[in-house]
Amino acid sequence: MDHAQILIVEVWVPLPFRTPLSYLFDPALAPDGAAPRRGARVVVSVNNRRLVGIVDRTSQATAQNDCSRLRPVETVLDTIPLLAEQTLDLMLWTARYYCSAAGELLQLALPPALRTSSRLQQSREWLTVRYWRLGRAPTEEASGQLQGRKQRELLTALQTAPAHQIEHGHLRSLGFGKAQFTALETAGLIEEVIMDELAMEAAKGEEEPQAASDGPPAGHTLNNEQKATVEAIVSSDGKFAAFLLDGLTGSGKTEVYLAALDRLIAEGRQALILVPEISLTPQLTARFEKRFPGLVCVYHSGLTDKQRLLAWNDIRLKKKPVVVGTRSAIFLSFTQLALVVVDEEHDSSFKQQDNCRFNARDLAVVRASNQSCPVVLGSATPSLESLQNAESGRYQLLRLRHRTAAFARPQIELVNIRSRKLTGGLSDPAARAILDTLQARRQVLVFLNRRGYAPALFCQSCGWIAGCSRCDSRMTLHRHDASLRCHHCDLRLRLPTNCPECTSGSLVPLGSGTEHAEEALQALVGDDIPVIRVDRDTIGSTSALHDKLELVKAGEPCVLLGTQMLAKGHDFPDLTLAVILDADGALFSGDLRASERAMQLLTQVCGRVGRGEHAGRVLVQTRLPSHPLIAQLLAQDYRQFALNELELRRQLAMPPYSSMAVIRAEAASEAHLQQGLALLASQLKTVMTQQHLGDGVTVHGPFPAVLARKKNRHHGLLWLIASKRATLRSLITGLMSQPASPDRPRSRALQLPGRTGRHQPFSWSLDIDPYETL
Repeated sequence: MDHAQILIVEVWVPLPFRTPLSYLFDPALAPDGAAPRRGARVVVSVNNRRLVGIVDRTSQATAQNDCSRLRPVETVLDTIPLLAEQTLDLMLWTARYYCSAAGELLQLALPPALRTSSRLQQSREWLTVRYWRLGRAPTEEASGQLQGRKQRELLTALQTAPAHQIEHGHLRSLGFGKAQFTALETAGLIEEVIMDELAMEAAKGEEEPQAASDGPPAGHTLNNEQKATVEAIVSSDGKFAAFLLDGLTGSGKTEVYLAALDRLIAEGRQALILVPEISLTPQLTARFEKRFPGLVCVYHSGLTDKQRLLAWNDIRLKKKPVVVGTRSAIFLSFTQLALVVVDEEHDSSFKQQDNCRFNARDLAVVRASNQSCPVVLGSATPSLESLQNAESGRYQLLRLRHRTAAFARPQIELVNIRSRKLTGGLSDPAARAILDTLQARRQVLVFLNRRGYAPALFCQSCGWIAGCSRCDSRMTLHRHDASLRCHHCDLRLRLPTNCPECTSGSLVPLGSGTEHAEEALQALVGDDIPVIRVDRDTIGSTSALHDKLELVKAGEPCVLLGTQMLAKGHDFPDLTLAVILDADGALFSGDLRASERAMQLLTQVCGRVGRGEHAGRVLVQTRLPSHPLIAQLLAQDYRQFALNELELRRQLAMPPYSSMAVIRAEAASEAHLQQGLALLASQLKTVMTQQHLGDGVTVHGPFPAVLARKKNRHHGLLWLIASKRATLRSLITGLMSQPASPDRPRSRALQLPGRTGRHQPFSWSLDIDPYETL
C-alpha cells in the first residue's frame, strides 16, 4: 500500500461511541481526487450497517499506521460541508461537557432529510466570473482572446442567462463543447462551480426580483427603561456579553428584542431567538415578521421534513437572518451571529431530557461567547442559576420594572376552599367572578395543570383505586372516550363499570382535570360563551393551537381553560380575570427545584391578565392560604422569593453554589437495580480515593426515583455534588474509565452512560446540571 496516497478520515457515526471511527480514503477513488472536508457527510460501514457520519478530520497515512484493518469510506455525500466549523466545534464541546456520544448529538444539527444516505444531486455549472455578476463587462483584452464563433456564442449565452449562469448539461445540448469552455475559462471570463442541490435552490431564489422596501416598520415607542436596556445590549455589538433581562410580565421584553435587532442586524448578520415551546413560535414569529417582513425563519420539530430542510438551508445561506426556534435551533449553522436571545429562559423545556441532556439556555451563552456577540436571557421569573450569575457579576442585570399596559400588576385574591363545595373544581366565588367578567364582555383564563376528567377512579365500597399495572402511578379517567390512561407509560384501558376487587358498581371519580372543568364551565356560562380548552388532549398540532388562540385574540367574551401550555408568554389584551383552580398541586415535591418551579408557574399565570386597557384580577383557590409560597405569591415579589431561595441553597451547598450530576439507573428487577447501584457507588468511592478528592465531592444515595417503577422497569438515583466543577469532572471522568464487573451478566451496560437498554438487566445514564433531581 502506498501510504502517500492514502488518507485516514475520522468520522462521527450516530452510535453511542465517544470517539470518532477511522476509515481509509483513497483520492484515486474520487473523480476530483478531493478528500472529504470537515463537516461533510460520508457513508461508512459499521458492523455491516451503512450509516451516514460526519467528518471530523483527515490525516495522511504513514508507515506507522496500521491500515490493514480499516474499512474504506464508501461514499462522500457532500462537496460542500453542511456543518460550519463553529457549529461542529460547539457540538463536540457539548458532547464532552454532557458526557454523551458526539455522533448521536451531531444528528441534531441536520434536518431529518439529510440524516440519510441519499446523495444530494450535484450539478456542474459554468458561470461568468464574480465581477461580471456584479455588472462589470469583461475587458476588451480578455474578449479579444476569443477565437471562433462558438466561443463568442457561448459567452453571449452566459451573459444573457438569468443570474449569468446555465446548467452545464444544457449548454452541451446547445452544441457547446469542452474546447469552448476551456477557452473562456483560460481567458478569465467564466469559472466552473460545483453546487449542491440546496445551493441551487438558493440561487434560483436570487434570480427573483426583490420588492423595494422602505425598511422595517417602526416599532412601539420605548419607555426610558426599555431604551436603556436596548442601549446596553447594542453597545456590546461585536463582542461577547451576557445579559439577564429581568422584566415583569407585560413589561415589553419582546419590544426590547425587536429594537435591539433593528440596531444589530446588518447585511449578512444573523440573530437567533430561542423559545421553550413550539406553541409559542406562531405568536412570536408574527411579531418579528411584522417588524422584519420576509426575513424571519422558523425552525422546530413540528415542521414537516421538507419544511425543516428548506428552513435549514435558508439559515445556512443567510437568506433569512432572523431565526425563531426551539432548543435544537442552537445547533444550526450560523456563521455571523449578531445576537442570541433566550426568551422565558427559566423554562424547563430548554433542558433535553433524553440522550444528550443539554440545556439550550446554557449553550446559548457558550455559542455567543464563541461567536463574539451579545446574548440576552429574558424572563419575568429568572432561574436561580441565571440570577446568581447576575448577582456575582458574570451576567449584566437589566431590569424592566414597569408594565407597558395602562395598569400595573393584577390584583391577587385568595379563595380558601378547604371547607367549600366545588363543582368541577370551581368554588362559588370563582364562578361569580367568571360570570361578572363575561357580563362586562371581557375574557377569563382558568388554569388547571391536570388533564383528563379526574386524576383517579375510586370504589366507594372497598376503597380500590385504579392503578397502572406497569407503573407506580394511578390511572387518569378520560370520560370523552371512556378510558383509563397512565400518563407515564400511556397504557390505556376501557373504563370499568364494576370494581374489579369487589364487583360493586359504586365507582366515582376523585378530583378534577381539565375535561371535568370544561364540562362545569360550559354549564356555568351557557352555550353562547365558548369554553376553549387547551391541553395535550385537545391540541394535536401547532396549527390546532394557533386556531384556538385566534378565537381568543378576536376579543369576544370567552373562557380559556388549560394547563401550563397557557402560562408561557401568551399575550391576550382582553383577558382580565385568571382563576387558578388548584394552587396546592404545585407545592409538594421533594425535588430540589420544586418551590422555584411552583413560584415561576403561578407567577407566569398571574402575568397573563391585565395586559391591555383594563385592570387584571387573579383568584387563587387554595386549601393552604398560610403556606409560605402562597404568601409570597400574594406579595407579588418574585425577586425576593428568589433571593431567599438562593440563600437557602447557599446554606445547603446546593446548586447553583455547587456542581451537580445525577446518575439515573433502571433495571428489570429491584434486585438488579440495587446490585447495579451498589457497584456504581463502589466505583465512585474507588475514584474518589484514587484521585484524593476528599471532602470536595459527596455521593448521595442510592435511593428510588420519584416514580420507582415505570414501564415495568425499576428506577433509582445517585446524586454527585461537588464544590467545584473541575472536581465533579474528575469524578465523572474516573467513573467512565472504570472497568465493568466481570461477575455481572451484561455489565458492560455500565460503560454506556447516556444510553439505556430496555432488555438489559441494568443500565444507567448521566445527567449533568440536572433540572429534575428525582
